[in-house]
Amino acid sequence: MGDFGTTWQSCHSFKKEAEQYRWFQELTDESEQPFVVALYNEKHSTVRRLENGVWGEVVAKGTVAISGFGHFAERAVVNGFPCYNTSLQGRGDCYADPDSKFLASEDNYVLLTFNRGAQTMRIELKDLGGKVLDRQELQARSVVSGGEGFATENKD
Repeated sequence: MGDFGTTWQSCHSFKKEAEQYRWFQELTDESEQPFVVALYNEKHSTVRRLENGVWGEVVAKGTVAISGFGHFAERAVVNGFPCYNTSLQGRGDCYADPDSKFLASEDNYVLLTFNRGAQTMRIELKDLGGKVLDRQELQARSVVSGGEGFATENKD
């Protein structure tokens, strides 16, 4: 977001009226998929605050948000919604999310493993040697009656 309005700009408008927001809101509202993963390259706390919090609300209708914004490994949990940061070059400054539950200065990647039968998704932050740094299991989303969004059960 810091490059918005400059020649370095690499994103679309984040305004609520913009095509990008409408597309993402429609995607999350209408998806019947058990898992929806949001990928972006920005600080989670910044995304949550965009447009007075509406971006945070629509992202949280998914299962998990993953970013590669910082050079560190992190899992933050905001109102039960998990947000991960990953970086193959993860030995940089760590600027923790206010809701951080796990933070490490390690080269790392995120591995998602889906179990169709159990309707679960395991998400692991691993170092480049394959050692698990952090592991969580997330339940599939379920439609809330009335079509007003999705409920997600996360094991913290």
